[in-house]
Amino acid sequence: MIYDALVNLALARVRDAGRNIPRALVLRRIGLMQATLFARAATWNPEYYGVCVTAGLASGAVDLNGLAPPLNQAAGIQRIEVATASGPTAPAVGTRVSIVPLASPDSGLPPRATLRDNVLRQVGTELAGVDAVRVYYARLSNPVQPEDGALEAEMREPWQELLVLDGALYVLDLLAAEGRPQPEALGKMLAGEMATLLAAYEAHVRSYVQDVEDRFRRSGGGG
Repeated sequence: MIYDALVNLALARVRDAGRNIPRALVLRRIGLMQATLFARAATWNPEYYGVCVTAGLASGAVDLNGLAPPLNQAAGIQRIEVATASGPTAPAVGTRVSIVPLASPDSGLPPRATLRDNVLRQVGTELAGVDAVRVYYARLSNPVQPEDGALEAEMREPWQELLVLDGALYVLDLLAAEGRPQPEALGKMLAGEMATLLAAYEAHVRSYVQDVEDRFRRSGGGG
């Protein structure tokens, strides 16, 4: 569903109360809530929005700021490993690269590298012969701009309803802050729906990998 449609649904949930609320405010709130839900999902289960990207090295270093999705929109890096190697003394493909502090380069197991401002750089020559690394990280959602109303929301169905409910509750909060009358019973109802659906979303995210494994097992796709 596109963002404009989510704004429409959020305003519809508060009926006439949101008639004079700027749509841009609701759109911004929906974007912030989407980012919050992605960040929460990363803490519950980093596999849910997890991505894997390969980056080529030059002289044992690579600027990871150019990854897509961008690393600066990552909730956190899970693992960096050797993707391809051609040197005779290079670490084997799949070997984990230990990320160590600049002040303690000898900590961790070889091969080691520092990661500063998303630039990965080998310790000594420990990544000599490594052509590329594979980076696993949990992505966050893209920021939603005022002109993004026609874009598809990144939140998956049926969890987009969380964006709708939060947007509606945000409108009621705006009315309360301005001292304008608001339907109290409606606010309680929306808050109850939000709490129930958020709990279901958390349970879904936490069990996602196991659910996928079970699905393949039932269909004969796994051992």
